[in-house]
Amino acid sequence: MDLKKADLIIFSFLSILFEFLSSYFFNFLNSGFILSFSLLIFLIMALRWGIMGIVPFLLSALPLIAMEKSMELWQSILYYLVANVFAVIPIGCYTLFCKGKSRNVMIQSPVYLILFSLATFLSLAIGKWIACIIINQDVASIGGYFISMIFTYILTILVLYALSRLKNSIVADMDSYRNDGEEV
Repeated sequence: MDLKKADLIIFSFLSILFEFLSSYFFNFLNSGFILSFSLLIFLIMALRWGIMGIVPFLLSALPLIAMEKSMELWQSILYYLVANVFAVIPIGCYTLFCKGKSRNVMIQSPVYLILFSLATFLSLAIGKWIACIIINQDVASIGGYFISMIFTYILTILVLYALSRLKNSIVADMDSYRNDGEEV
């Protein structure tokens, strides 16, 4: 099994597990808040493998869909799964417009790293907002999303930045290693 498949499997499992635990604590133990690591895992995977990083993020929606009680199934799928596709827009644009450039450029610059993660967060928020408009015609819902996710976003940025500063970090463009002739 090559590294990309192994990464996708491992990070998909972690993403699903963390979303299940987050949903469980919120829905069944009434924790009062949600702390999601799926965005962090997506950002790591997007920086490692580009657009393929969306796979664990999409799979992380499965426990949320299964455990959602306040929406119909089609609404849960739209909100948790389809809206998550919007998160791929920034890495897709980078791939399209910066063809041949390593994603390590974003990883090595704190400014680019923050801008990339902010663009991803905003893209995701737009996807969730569109889903809310379709589900219940709630145009003002984007504010609630920002408020509910700001703690998760700040934590994601801090952890992503800390990981990117490590010498042998998991935050690295793995395609560039393959292109440099190193065996991955």
